[in-house]
Amino acid sequence: MGWHQGKHDVLPWFTYLLSTWRRAYREFEERAERQRPKRGAKTDLVEYALQNLIGPFGIADVEMLCPSVSRDTIRLVMNRWRKQDKLEMLAKGRDAKWQRTNIK
Repeated sequence: MGWHQGKHDVLPWFTYLLSTWRRAYREFEERAERQRPKRGAKTDLVEYALQNLIGPFGIADVEMLCPSVSRDTIRLVMNRWRKQDKLEMLAKGRDAKWQRTNIK
């Protein structure tokens, strides 16, 4: 009201707009917080892949199962499993092959 005469009050509309934005941002923050990956999620993904591989496999096989995980993380998990005697290295070098020790 009063827009054409220059006597309008923008404050109620502006207050409504800001409250709507604030509410939307709070909802966004809540949803984003729920979607944040847990610490160690990639490690868990690699461990799950290792548990389900049958027979000899290479790092490339694990990479295909876990495309979002870096090769360094895969190596880290595989070396940790080797130290825990869950994995053994069958062949060394570029085409290294691994096998779970409880499969034999």
